Amino acid sequence: KDKSTSNSTDQKLGKMFSLLNKVNDVLAPASDDVNPNEQYHEKVNQLRTPPPFHPEGFPDARVEALKLTLPKAPEPAGSYASLVVVGDLCYVSGQVPLKDDGTPITGKVTSAVGTSSMVDEAGGVEAAKAAGLTILAQLKEHLGCLNVITRVVKVSGYVNCTPEFTNQVKVMEGLTTTMQEVFGEAGKGALTAVGITSLPQNATVQVDAVFQLSCLS
Repeated sequence: KDKSTSNSTDQKLGKMFSLLNKVNDVLAPASDDVNPNEQYHEKVNQLRTPPPFHPEGFPDARVEALKLTLPKAPEPAGSYASLVVVGDLCYVSGQVPLKDDGTPITGKVTSAVGTSSMVDEAGGVEAAKAAGLTILAQLKEHLGCLNVITRVVKVSGYVNCTPEFTNQVKVMEGLTTTMQEVFGEAGKGALTAVGITSLPQNATVQVDAVFQLSCLS
């Protein structure tokens, strides 16, 4: 009886260990198997790596080569900072396009210009470019130079437009193209472009941006 019971127990234990081994084979792949997450880690690391600057020069030199005239960095219109640095990120508050005399470029972008207060799409593009120059002016004023910037992280653009106008992304190309002309591939960041019914001082556009800075130690 004891021998029969012992054999039965051994058989049960054998089946149990066999089942555990099968489960282990499923949950723990062989050491020579590739971790399925490695391909995603590689993609993330590629996205994390900053793109190169423009092949024809560093940002400050590019501003000169492109003959871009930066306006005087305007003072904040209220009780907020024009620019804040947290870690290696630089946040620039909303900026509007400026004329040579420092006053804002105004007018509402529309698909059908009917009055002098309206601006066509091409005018909106030029206004967005001018707002980009105001962003660069703030960076120069507070950081000292543009070469300490690693990349453009994010730009948010607000277009003062009529309800039927839906080409806000096209308008913001005035800014995004300028950033890429100055910073090269490093100037191509994420973008949000929206249309709204009004902006401070009736400005045609307003933009804010986030930049990554090189490690300063």
